[in-house]
Amino acid sequence: MVGEYLPLVEKTSIDELYPLLGLPSEWKEGLYELGEVILSGHELRKFFLRACRYLNENSERPDFSRWPDPVVNGRERPDFFLLLSLLAVREIWEIHRKLSIPLKITKETCLGVGSKSRDFYFFRKEPGTMKWAVHWFLHAMRGELFKIGRFEYMHKLASSVHESLPEKLGGDFWVLDMHIPGGGGMDPATAEASWKESLSFFSSLYPDTPPRAVVCVSWIFSPDLSSFLPADSHLIRLQNLVNLYPVGKDSRREFPSLWERNRKILRIGPRKPPFRGPTKAIFLRAAMSAPGQCMSKAAG
Repeated sequence: MVGEYLPLVEKTSIDELYPLLGLPSEWKEGLYELGEVILSGHELRKFFLRACRYLNENSERPDFSRWPDPVVNGRERPDFFLLLSLLAVREIWEIHRKLSIPLKITKETCLGVGSKSRDFYFFRKEPGTMKWAVHWFLHAMRGELFKIGRFEYMHKLASSVHESLPEKLGGDFWVLDMHIPGGGGMDPATAEASWKESLSFFSSLYPDTPPRAVVCVSWIFSPDLSSFLPADSHLIRLQNLVNLYPVGKDSRREFPSLWERNRKILRIGPRKPPFRGPTKAIFLRAAMSAPGQCMSKAAG
């Protein structure tokens, strides 16, 4: 297995795989340095091989949240975990080749891996990746998760997304469980384009169990957002595209929403990202404490 993972940190591999993450090119210099240290036989080599095996050969959900940032030459290196993004990209590229996945979707799925590093930089202002989210790479590496346009999707039974969804949808249908990578760009046109393309793609990938709806459990569909967001914001307009249903049984109010393929979009305004800089950080803190929600959108 050593021979399987060490080539990832060679300069030629970094040059080949790193651009697929869609991250700043200047971050590569740090990866070159880490690669040289790993290949030299430093203690970091054992740490790197252990991390790769833990992610790629683990039957359970890998949890890197408590892994320390390794210290190299007296400095903590959170960008070490970017090397696991390279492993994810390599595995995604291979599984997509075997499944004959369109190149566009392969590239978008790799960009989804890179989004976890953009999230990290937003909060820390240095290269790295969100360690708590590294386990999410595994879904894409196994060909279970695909990024299509703005969103990521997995093919599941409705009951596995939320126990109340079969009742709301009229049956325990196969659905697309939607995940929302960090960042803006969720205007109505972009969202609906992703939903339509995902339904078409997964219907072809799973012709015997085509998805009947797109569903998502997220605070983004909380009705409470309307109390502090303007009516023309992307998130409020996104909620207007879907049908929301309460599904929570505890003190948190959760709502699924149903996206119908033939539903007419009534309001599509100008595209303008509503949150930038410090405003976004404040919004994220407020939103994370908002009630959880769930959205779904049914195929026609």
